[in-house]
Amino acid sequence: MAKTKQKKQDIYKSYKDNLDNYQTIVLLDMSAIKTSAVEQFKNKLADQGSKYILVKNTIFSKALKEHDETLDVTLQGSTGAVFAPEEMGPSLKAIVEFISSNSTSSIKIGVIEHILYNKEKVMEISKLPAKPEMIAKTVGTIKYPLYSIVNTLTGIQRNFLYTLKAVEATK
Repeated sequence: MAKTKQKKQDIYKSYKDNLDNYQTIVLLDMSAIKTSAVEQFKNKLADQGSKYILVKNTIFSKALKEHDETLDVTLQGSTGAVFAPEEMGPSLKAIVEFISSNSTSSIKIGVIEHILYNKEKVMEISKLPAKPEMIAKTVGTIKYPLYSIVNTLTGIQRNFLYTLKAVEATK
C-alpha cells in the first residue's frame, strides 16, 4: 500500500528533526538481520542516549541533502540510521560490536559533525578513546612538564634551606 503524501511529509519531518538534534549519524546496511538482534541493538543504543530507526531511502536522502547540501548520497537496500548525541564514542563502539556479531550488516556511511565519512573512517573513529578521556590525557600531557619545572625550581630552594640548616647546626 502506497504511503499518502501526508504520511511521507510526517516521516520527512521526523528525519529532519533527528538530523537537527543529533551530532552523529551512521547509516547501516540492515539486510537479512533478525528482528530480535535489531531490538537488542536498539535497546543498547537507547541506554547510551542514541536512537535507531529504519529509514525510507529516498525520503531520508532528501532530508539529509536539505540538512546539509554537501551530504548528497544515494541510498539503496535496507538502511538503518543511528543518531548519536555529542558523545558518540560509546554509540560507535556499539555499532562496531553489532556489525561484528551480524555478518550481513555493515556501515554504509557516517556523518559526524556535518562531515561525511566512509566505512573505514567510521571504524577508525570508533577505536578512539572517549572525548573526556582524550581531554584528560591532553591535560596530563600539558601538566606534567609544568609540574616538573615547578618541582625543580622548588627543589633548588629546598636544598638551599637544607644547606643553611646544616651550617646552623655546625655553629
